[in-house]
Amino acid sequence: DTPPADSTGRERTDGGDWWDQTVYSSNGVTIIDPKNQKLYKAAYATNGDCLCSMALNDVDVEPGESYFFYTSFAPLPDDVETVSVTVPGAGVFEQIPVTRR
Repeated sequence: DTPPADSTGRERTDGGDWWDQTVYSSNGVTIIDPKNQKLYKAAYATNGDCLCSMALNDVDVEPGESYFFYTSFAPLPDDVETVSVTVPGAGVFEQIPVTRR
């Protein structure tokens, strides 16, 4: 059996701390800016907390269902109109329109 992986894809071999932010959070989601060839990773607060959804271990999403979670990133350049979004365990979603508020 393969040990479970955390949200960054690293194998967990020690049982881990279930409240560790690398486990069951959305910090493994990345944005790829194809125009400028840049990878954006989750943003963190000055205290080290991920600016992202936590405690996703309680979430079961069945086929046909959806679930809202968030991950914050550094601002994209103004000229970027689409990105690719990588979600661990779900794959890469390409040509996602960028919306600004």
